[in-house]
Amino acid sequence: MKTNIEVPEIGESISSGILAAWLKDDGAQVDEGEEIFELETDKATLGVPSPAAGVLHRSASEGDEVEVGQVVGQVDADGAQGEGGGGKAGPAGEEASPVKEASPGGGDTTATQDGAVALSPAVRRVVAEHGIDPRQIDGSGPGGRITKEDAE
Repeated sequence: MKTNIEVPEIGESISSGILAAWLKDDGAQVDEGEEIFELETDKATLGVPSPAAGVLHRSASEGDEVEVGQVVGQVDADGAQGEGGGGKAGPAGEEASPVKEASPGGGDTTATQDGAVALSPAVRRVVAEHGIDPRQIDGSGPGGRITKEDAE
């Protein structure tokens, strides 16, 4: 059985965010409640847990702007591996995160796989209004992410 992974409702004034980072690889075994991606909004960055145990199938990419309720992937319980696979996939999936591996120095953790910079909607607005190149901004947020204050 496949279970959709939806962007959770965070607060009444928040309708979208950025899928900042996948914490598990596509095809990885995940446990119910295990954090599988980070969602970044204007107000917070939070880890989103898996709604079920099984094999992760991602349909959205890091850096994508996603709406509350949008399906960003599925967990396939029928494709679940045996007990031995569950313990092995957890740490390996986290270590294999392309954003984390590509950015051990910290300052570039907002770079996505294609080299673009993942920005929150508020930061994107400030950058666009002022014609700023976000790659020239040192982020002071979690993991070196650019905050609205950094952009201003």
